[in-house]
Amino acid sequence: MEVQINTLKKMVQDLTKQNKALKGKITNLEDEILSIRGKYKVSINLPPIKNSNIEMISKYIENTMNNLSIITPYIDSFFVKLLIKIIRTNNIKIQIITNERRQIRQDRPDLLQGYDDLQLNKAITHVFNSLSKQTIILQDNKNLLLCSTCLSKEDLNDTFNYIIAINDQFILEKFEQQLIEQLPPFLRH
Repeated sequence: MEVQINTLKKMVQDLTKQNKALKGKITNLEDEILSIRGKYKVSINLPPIKNSNIEMISKYIENTMNNLSIITPYIDSFFVKLLIKIIRTNNIKIQIITNERRQIRQDRPDLLQGYDDLQLNKAITHVFNSLSKQTIILQDNKNLLLCSTCLSKEDLNDTFNYIIAINDQFILEKFEQQLIEQLPPFLRH
């Protein structure tokens, strides 16, 4: 009988140790989930909420400290003026990749004006790539915004859009490499 009691006590001790180990693993997994969840933020504009996406993107751009890399099919004069403003106030480096002017619909004067404003500003490095279909903004190589449309107040306000903010280092490095590959060789660093 005493042998059985000692065996049961040993089993209880072993099970208690295993229980503590499993609780530690659960805590670690919960911490990992919270860490992953904190690396992504999703904004969906459905139905379109006037100015919500514009404000989010504007704040993101305005908070840039060193450099900003943008791929977007088109950009309107509102966002070009915002870029010029942050260059003047923060002296940051901006690279932007857009489609060519001939690809802009003629019934979109806001986009035509944005393109022309961009061309006139020599402080912004502007490169063409006609494959751009959505907007990617890399801020200070630390934060990334993915947007389902171009940088235009009209498109951001009047259509269903999503914006995903990411600060996961692995994904940032992949997008940074994609941005670099779209630049002409003399602009790559």
